[in-house]
Amino acid sequence: MFDLDEVCGKVEKLDPMTYAQLISELSESVMKGLTAIVGNPDDAQTLLTSLILGAVISDGKIKEQEFGLIKPLFEEAVGEEVTFEEMTEFMDAFKTGKSDYKKMIASLTNLFGAVSDDLKSDTVMLCMLVCAADGKISVREKNWLRQLIG
Repeated sequence: MFDLDEVCGKVEKLDPMTYAQLISELSESVMKGLTAIVGNPDDAQTLLTSLILGAVISDGKIKEQEFGLIKPLFEEAVGEEVTFEEMTEFMDAFKTGKSDYKKMIASLTNLFGAVSDDLKSDTVMLCMLVCAADGKISVREKNWLRQLIG
């Protein structure tokens, strides 16, 4: 097992080029794994979008810097352009169901682990990178990541 705080610390210190490369590689890997499980790229894309949203809402807030870093990944996932204002409105509207949604994403991630350890590892790492988009992984985000790890 690994020390979550130590890994989070390393992720928080990634330079922007390495961050972008890792998030691209991991999203591609997770997408392939999800497609293999569900057999349909559209359904896999929906699951990937759900994972990204879970990571974005895990601390209940989003900063423009954080949004700027995940915007390309999120837009690819939803298939259309999304503004910062739209994302903040969505998050405000979503606050009441946030806890249940985060639990559902943790359950999904653990289910992925039953199929493939690599898919679960890549999913957790992708979510960690999304959480670190603002340069800091908060205590709330770490607690949620612990749920993903199981």
